[in-house]
Amino acid sequence: MKKLLLTLILLIGAGTLCCQAQPLRRWTDGSVDWTGFRIADPADTSSSYVAYTLAKKRERMRAQHATYHYLDFTAGIIPYMSWVKQEAMRDTTLKAIQRDFDVLEYFARQYRDDLLFSVRRNTIKEDDYIERFKAARDEAHATGDYSKYVLSRGRFDVSAIAHEA
Repeated sequence: MKKLLLTLILLIGAGTLCCQAQPLRRWTDGSVDWTGFRIADPADTSSSYVAYTLAKKRERMRAQHATYHYLDFTAGIIPYMSWVKQEAMRDTTLKAIQRDFDVLEYFARQYRDDLLFSVRRNTIKEDDYIERFKAARDEAHATGDYSKYVLSRGRFDVSAIAHEA
């Protein structure tokens, strides 16, 4: 009886885990793929929708015999809120999503750096960076020039804070 009850609990737990929405996909997780995107309803007018966000994560780093705590920001995609039509699942669509993701990461890093290093950090608003992202994305779409948004995927180094302190 105990074995049956334990097996039943494990099966229910496994079913709950596999049916949950996928977690946030951070820019630092690597290139975008179709994992987690829902297939769109044929009645939808747009070929795809991507739910972008600025993801916040508390970090800490040790540098020069001190521990520094800070908020790290990165671009994120919420897969379960994003969708694509089956016929739009092409490499070109994925590359366009990745380019927009790169632009958002660029502004996420600017936001983080301004919060950490700027003397005007008390007046900085997240919404301003979202608006700047939208304007830059629209400009990049119009011109086709994404060259200034090419970023490395390396880990952020806060050792510069230690030099300012």
